[in-house]
Amino acid sequence: MNLSEFMLFCGMNAKISVNIGKLTALDTFEYEMSFLKRMRDGGEITADEFNRLKAALIAKHSKIDG
Repeated sequence: MNLSEFMLFCGMNAKISVNIGKLTALDTFEYEMSFLKRMRDGGEITADEFNRLKAALIAKHSKIDG
């Protein structure tokens, strides 16, 4: 497969996803929360640390521009 064929293959099999506005922020928040939960469940952080990080995450994503 040459470079042109490879590029066509990638383009034809690509998934295009567009997020607008707050949807992107919500996706980011969900990813970060699931990461914190995995760390807590894996014993990497304590429940108190999880709660502090969760509060900071909520504060970070609750800010409104303007």
